[in-house]
Amino acid sequence: MRHAQTLFAIEDAFQARKHELVSVIKARWRGQRQRKIYLRERAAVIFVQKFARRWIAQRAYKRRKHAVKVIRT
Repeated sequence: MRHAQTLFAIEDAFQARKHELVSVIKARWRGQRQRKIYLRERAAVIFVQKFARRWIAQRAYKRRKHAVKVIRT
């Protein structure tokens, strides 16, 4: 940059786009943060579902086992 006019032109272009660039950076950061929150909540839901399905399966197993016992006697 040998000429001051070039530097001023670059600075003016930056000032003109500064708000747009900040908006893009902010949107990307919020998106990443929200995805992290979503993945954490999704993992928690899957964890609860796993134990609920296990409990339901165990209950069904006990019912079937009891039914077999009743039929055999």
